[in-house]
Amino acid sequence: MKRDISYIEKIYCAVRGIEPESLHTRTRKRDTVEARQVIMKLAEDYGNSIGSSADYFNLDRTTGIHARKHADNLTDTDKCLREEVDIMRFILDSEDTYRSWLYGNKTRKIYFKAVEI
Repeated sequence: MKRDISYIEKIYCAVRGIEPESLHTRTRKRDTVEARQVIMKLAEDYGNSIGSSADYFNLDRTTGIHARKHADNLTDTDKCLREEVDIMRFILDSEDTYRSWLYGNKTRKIYFKAVEI
């Protein structure tokens, strides 16, 4: 199922607690770069091309290819990041279940308060 890159970005930023605007800057800070790379990886996994995800972040297509390879390497070696990606896939794969879970208990909204569904 194809997911919009902006939707993946909103969910990922809410889970990681970072500002989406920071991902569109030209900074090379590790946290920001990793977040961009993982979002681009997830975007490709959910039906978007590498070129379109690179364009979304105002990057070159070859940078998108490098980001995909680097994100694959990171998820293979970093257990915490792999778990985050698994959580993201769970949320993205089960949107209807997620919505019912989110709105079923008002206290759960605190964790995902930045996400507009």
